[in-house]
Amino acid sequence: EGRFFFPDPLLLEEIERQNLVAIRYVDDLGSVTEDYPFNPSNSPRGIIAITSPNGRHLACMLHPERLFQKWQWPWMPEKWKIALEASPWLKFFQNAIEWCNNQKPAQ
Repeated sequence: EGRFFFPDPLLLEEIERQNLVAIRYVDDLGSVTEDYPFNPSNSPRGIIAITSPNGRHLACMLHPERLFQKWQWPWMPEKWKIALEASPWLKFFQNAIEWCNNQKPAQ
């Protein structure tokens, strides 16, 4: 697992100040976590992805493309195998497509 690394703590503070954190690991209660297994890479402040200030670039330290189909998961609870129609990671890509389709062309 990749993880974000901030050798300069001021860089991390600036990223958060500018609201550039796009995705974070959370626990079952929705709280940001650095704890395994919710945050498998121990990324600081649960950060998975950051974006550029204009939102056009995303740096992501996980690989949702490896998990967007249920059969790609190395393990999942038996209840999920039955209950889930699709991997929750599929929504990651559906949201990206929806966002792109709603953008106005540059003038």
